[in-house]
Amino acid sequence: MIEEIVWKANEAYIGQNDDQAAKYYLEALELGADLEGTEHVQLGDALDTIGQHTEAIKHYRIAIKKDPNQVHCYNYLAVDLLNQNDKKGAEEAFRKVIEL
Repeated sequence: MIEEIVWKANEAYIGQNDDQAAKYYLEALELGADLEGTEHVQLGDALDTIGQHTEAIKHYRIAIKKDPNQVHCYNYLAVDLLNQNDKKGAEEAFRKVIEL
């Protein structure tokens, strides 16, 4: 059941249906899914698109813990942090983009 929900989330994300993607990813997490790092990035991206930036930051950070070499994730994180006036956090994330 969880795998089916994650599959639906991935399909919704690929189809740029961010509301549905976020809904399915969050539902899978509630059911105990252990999402991969890339799926947390996709959830963060979907949440960003629908205006849930604080939640997006949370999932970008989870993605980075699971796979610290995701350059694009650091970039997304940096932009969100900058938009929330966390200049220090944004600078650290941008530096990581350059480093990788």
